[in-house]
Amino acid sequence: MSLSIDEQYELKSILHKQIGTDEEIDILAAALLASAAQTNQMVLNVTDKPAVEVTSYEDMWKLSIANYYSGSGCLSYAIYTSLDDKRMTSWNKVASHLPIACIRAKEYVEKVLGNEEKINGGI
Repeated sequence: MSLSIDEQYELKSILHKQIGTDEEIDILAAALLASAAQTNQMVLNVTDKPAVEVTSYEDMWKLSIANYYSGSGCLSYAIYTSLDDKRMTSWNKVASHLPIACIRAKEYVEKVLGNEEKINGGI
């Protein structure tokens, strides 16, 4: 968040050059891992509890995928506004609090998980 517009552009340019190369999967894995770490920190910041105490493993990955797609502003707002006594119950509850500008994150999560289920169903 502290990067200037020029620094963000340069970083995106470097990452885009990796698409189609052997490093592409490493970059995607690192981005998802970073999103999960950031999501865990957001949950901790809002609930004062680690994610493992307030949400399921599956819901945590859904939150992380949403964060990856829409960014921390969208997700942190949804987490904060969905809390009930500092207990988050589910991805569906958080998703129902996504701001209008971020609502496509819900569709993205469903699309990613729908593809995952197709892959696992075909094995």
